[in-house]
Amino acid sequence: ILEAWESRQHSFCSPGFGRASIGYCRRVVRSEGQVARLGYKIAAENVFVEVEGGNDTGIEMIFVCDNTYKPKGVVLSVACPSQIVEYKNHISSDYWGKARMFLKEHFGENFCTVGLCSAAGDQSPRDTLRWLDGIEPSMQDIEGTIFVGKCLANAIIEAFETAKHTLTDKIALNHKTKILNLPIKKVSDEEYASAKAHLDAYIKQADKDVFNFEDMIRIHPEVGTLFYYNWQQGIDSLPVEIHVVRFGDMAIASNPFELFLEFGNQIKVRSKAKQTMLIQLASDKMGYLPTAKAEEQGGYGTSIFSCLFDHTGGELLVEKTLETIKSLFE
Repeated sequence: ILEAWESRQHSFCSPGFGRASIGYCRRVVRSEGQVARLGYKIAAENVFVEVEGGNDTGIEMIFVCDNTYKPKGVVLSVACPSQIVEYKNHISSDYWGKARMFLKEHFGENFCTVGLCSAAGDQSPRDTLRWLDGIEPSMQDIEGTIFVGKCLANAIIEAFETAKHTLTDKIALNHKTKILNLPIKKVSDEEYASAKAHLDAYIKQADKDVFNFEDMIRIHPEVGTLFYYNWQQGIDSLPVEIHVVRFGDMAIASNPFELFLEFGNQIKVRSKAKQTMLIQLASDKMGYLPTAKAEEQGGYGTSIFSCLFDHTGGELLVEKTLETIKSLFE
């Protein structure tokens, strides 16, 4: 931080905007009880009803150039997690690393890319409706990261062609930090009793002392429910830190959740800023924050073992974020 501060230089900035189809809603509604689940290869099951939510192809950007107007870097937010190569036994920079590679080829080796994740708690870099193995690059392996990285880099390069005409060193800058006390999601006595009964039955049926990874996956919901029931005693709310920045005509707003896309869309549409860049999983990581519709469907990302708050917390987050944005633009 000290090195960055002491080496700062006179620069020019410009907002930018591009489009790339990277994220897709990963929650699929099934005909069997209308239960949502992760949308991975469900077509063969013949129970597909609908994809629960939408996606966001828009990408908010901020370009930075030196005092000769040469591009130095870009800050951008994409509504999709970088998890093409999840479940692998190696470390990967995923699609961000490939995007950086293509951008350095275009803008120069010193070009810096700051990749951020927008509201994307229900998003995935895989097309929920189509599984085109052998037709398109695999969205579960390295070739998928190259494909998406190139799409993203192309969108950034194209956006700069417009943004370079609005570069300025006169930028309104203001920053507010808010601590919100959001009500936590509570495990009921009935949910506790049901989880305990299921866990006890599983342990009895397993009839063993050592449980492996597959066992842990099967009992994770029950263990999580019991843990949170004991943890929540005497707690009704938790402090949540958010940051809101005015950067020229753009607002930048952070949250510590895997925030479902619909909440992010509400902030973007109602924001007083010309553009609004969102950053999730910032300042902390406090689990998923699902919508009311998602909670009705159920499934991973809505249950107590994967989120501390319910949709009422998300609605409060939206309103407080919008209030703070408005205060910075009045």
